Amino acid sequence: GFDGNVCCNGEKALGVLNANTNLGNQAPVMTIGIAIVLSGAAVAQKDKVQSDANGKAIPFAAGEYNGRAMDSAAGANEPIRILLAN
Repeated sequence: GFDGNVCCNGEKALGVLNANTNLGNQAPVMTIGIAIVLSGAAVAQKDKVQSDANGKAIPFAAGEYNGRAMDSAAGANEPIRILLAN
């Protein structure tokens, strides 16, 4: 999220964290391009995706969308590529 925490359900994400970091430290965030994220539910290729309450990609339903799925996921916790939206 724009506040430095995990993006909440339906909120606009600043980007995708690109490294393991400790709380309170600066971290690299990918804001444009193609990022690998974890799915929070089943996602179809080309779906618009939003963040769920855990910062994972789910099909867009309401709020802000954060990109488009370039891969499909059969369920939660699968790595998928997302074309980030500005």
